[in-house]
Amino acid sequence: MEKYRIIGIRHKDGTPRTDGRYPERIGRICEEPEARFGLPMTINYIAKTDCTDYRGYSLRTSCVMDIGKNEHRIQIETMNSIYEFERVKES
Repeated sequence: MEKYRIIGIRHKDGTPRTDGRYPERIGRICEEPEARFGLPMTINYIAKTDCTDYRGYSLRTSCVMDIGKNEHRIQIETMNSIYEFERVKES
């Protein structure tokens, strides 16, 4: 299973999301995000930023509008936010 770290969550205008629990989500480790155009995205967490276990918790976003993916990063734009993920290198 590929693991990803949330490295950024921004408003649609590019400014960082500092409202609510968004800042707490930065740095969390998750499974590869389940994103399909026109449907909400599900982020299944694996660990918190401090590496404590966080399995069994997830986040459901607004509907996905765009998906960008390369070898190491994923960027997903929802109706309300832009999420950025970076693949975690296994050691």
